[in-house]
Amino acid sequence: MTNNIPETQEGFKFPALIEPLDLLARFSWSWAPLLCRSQHGCQEYHRCWSLVRLIKKEGALPAGLEFFKHHLTDLVDQGRTRVLISGAADTGLLALVCTIFSIVNAKPEILLMDRCRTTLIQNRILAEYLGLEIETIEGDIRKVDIEPVDAIIAHSFLTFFVKADRQDVINAWASILNPGGKILMSANIATSEAVKSPAISDSRIQKAKQELIIAAAALGMNDSESQALGKIAAHNWQKKWAYDPYLTVENLNSAFSLAGISLDEVTLKENEHLGPFAQFKNVSKKIQRGEIAGTRLA
Repeated sequence: MTNNIPETQEGFKFPALIEPLDLLARFSWSWAPLLCRSQHGCQEYHRCWSLVRLIKKEGALPAGLEFFKHHLTDLVDQGRTRVLISGAADTGLLALVCTIFSIVNAKPEILLMDRCRTTLIQNRILAEYLGLEIETIEGDIRKVDIEPVDAIIAHSFLTFFVKADRQDVINAWASILNPGGKILMSANIATSEAVKSPAISDSRIQKAKQELIIAAAALGMNDSESQALGKIAAHNWQKKWAYDPYLTVENLNSAFSLAGISLDEVTLKENEHLGPFAQFKNVSKKIQRGEIAGTRLA
């Protein structure tokens, strides 16, 4: 990203390059083995996510830029700029939010909550580079205790919780949203809770693994590192990270309603696979990426 960024409020200015992902990816690759807690089982995930996004996806931001921009712009126009990022695989969501605020010429007040130190520190490094003060909170979102926010951003987050715990997450979000505040999500939506994840082709994974190894070597990783990256990425591609059942419009509407949130928008997107591990989750009309917006009722 090299667009010229205008001066923002209070003399703040975003740099032209919002996310120096090559350096940030090196951080998580080197430090995840030391920072990720073994009981969370996230070391391989956080270690390779940024590198795979950099190499396989050319550093693409998380999906949904126009969706998030539309809703955040509405809030900025009301002078509401306090945003919580709920869960983060790496710096992609922070970069997405900052890209939007740079476009609308506003300075955000950002909080980021995750249970893993790797992604929290990685995001603090990005914020320091941007000259932006952010508050990072290590812990379980269900126990969040902060001053109210105007928007909550989540990306492929709810299905990291079993079904019985998802209502607790949504209730926690609602408890810290100002009236009229927004929940803005990107998540896979299925036609019913009975839908299962499609089978993953091992031959495709092995082919992608070799391509990743070659590309990593071309970027300067030594042979042992590029081989390790290929092995870890292949394991992540094979692994099912989310819990069944999938989200549906019906169960989201019910859960939001119980939390005092109106479900305003669910827009389904076809044939989108921007995530580093998503390319092997075969597309199906039964499972599509959804852009979801809800509003906290007064």
